[in-house]
Amino acid sequence: MRNWHLSILVLFLFNILLLSSRPKKFIFIAIGSAPENRNRRDACRRSWLSWRCPNIAYRFFTEHNTAENEQSVSLIVERQTFRDIEFQPFPRGREVMQGARFLHQASWALSHYEFDFYLKIDDDTLLCVQKLQDMLGEKRNKFFWGKYWCKQDRSYPDESFMLFSTDLLRFLVENREFLLFDEEVSMAWNFGFLSRFLNISIFDDRNGIDSQQGYLTDFLHHPGFNLTRLMVSDLSFCNRYLFSHHVDSTLDMRIFKESSSTPSSRRMMIEHPRDTCGTKFSIIPSRKSRKLPNIQIRTI
Repeated sequence: MRNWHLSILVLFLFNILLLSSRPKKFIFIAIGSAPENRNRRDACRRSWLSWRCPNIAYRFFTEHNTAENEQSVSLIVERQTFRDIEFQPFPRGREVMQGARFLHQASWALSHYEFDFYLKIDDDTLLCVQKLQDMLGEKRNKFFWGKYWCKQDRSYPDESFMLFSTDLLRFLVENREFLLFDEEVSMAWNFGFLSRFLNISIFDDRNGIDSQQGYLTDFLHHPGFNLTRLMVSDLSFCNRYLFSHHVDSTLDMRIFKESSSTPSSRRMMIEHPRDTCGTKFSIIPSRKSRKLPNIQIRTI
C-alpha cells in the first residue's frame, strides 16, 4: 500500500516539475499546414515569423503518417532543420476531423508552453505579430478575438484567425467530454455554438482581419494585381491591418519587406458580434453538424 502511495506521489511531483519547466510566452501560435505546403511554410519563416518576438512561440502542425515516401523524408528533414513542425495523428484532408485537430494542437501547446494567449491560423497568411502583441497589451481572461460571418443562422467566427485567452482555451480542452462538441466539424463552428452560453468577451474585428467574409484589400487576393502601381503606403500592410488570409507566398514576401516592424498605435476597440452582425447574429448548430442540436439560437 505504501509503495502505491509513493508511486502516486512521485507521479504527482513529476507532473508538477514538468509543468513548472515549460517555457513562458505571451502568445502561442498554432499554424495548420498540409504536408506538401513547404513553400508556404518557408514564406512564413522568411517573412512575418522572422520578426523576432521573444515572447511568442509557434509550431506548424501537419500530418506525417499519410505522406508519400519522398515527401515523408522531406518532412522529416525539414522538421529536423527548423525544429518548428509537429506531426499530428490524423488522416490527411482539410475537412477531416477538424475539431479533433484543434483540440490536439491546443493540448500539445498547453503541455509544452505556458502562455497568456493562443492563436490558431493557417499557413497562407500574413500576420503582424508585433502589432498583435502590442494590441493585446497584457493578460486577459475569458477573451476571444476573431472575425464573424454575419449570416442568418450561420453566424460564427472564421477559422482562419481564432485567438483565445488561456483560461478559455483550457476550459474548452479540459471539458471536451462534457460539452456538446463535434470533433468532425471545425472548431470555429463548435465555438460559434458554445460561445452563446459562455460568459466571455468577444472581439469581432472587422477592420484589422483581412479574410473572406469581406476582404479589406484588393492587392493581396487578386492574381496578377500590379503591385508596382501601388504606393509604398499601400504596401505597408501592418500600418493599417493586422492579418490577412489566402495570401500567395510571393506576395507575402513583398508586403513583408514594405511593412514596418515597429508596434502600431492602434487600440483595441472591442465590438461584440451581436453589435456588428445585428439581427443576423444567430446560429442553428445542426446546419453543419449531425451531433449538435437542431435549434435556432438568436442574439444574446
